[in-house]
Amino acid sequence: MRLAVISDIHSNLEALLAVAAVFRDLLVDEIHFVGDAVGYGPDPNACGKWILENVAYGVMGNHDCAALGLMDIDTFNDNARRAIIWNAARMEVEIREYLRSLPMKHQHDDLTLVH
Repeated sequence: MRLAVISDIHSNLEALLAVAAVFRDLLVDEIHFVGDAVGYGPDPNACGKWILENVAYGVMGNHDCAALGLMDIDTFNDNARRAIIWNAARMEVEIREYLRSLPMKHQHDDLTLVH
């Protein structure tokens, strides 16, 4: 089985689709996501939908937590704070619910996923 791990997408759909094309070329069987779907980039919903539709297992990252209001954004630098606020204001309910459903840690056989 070919397993791919992806993280720190940060709402960058263009980069995500480029990586997804490589995964297809490599005939990846399963994708695991280790956090930070949102932040910085302009496409939180499209990136969130891609993750929802394409990953087998995933965990929440700190930017995801912050955009959902689950952690204080004062610990982030100015650019990250602005991006989190901007992304949070634009996330669709479906993406919010999906990200909120992700655990902070996922154990699967001998594999542990954390951000």
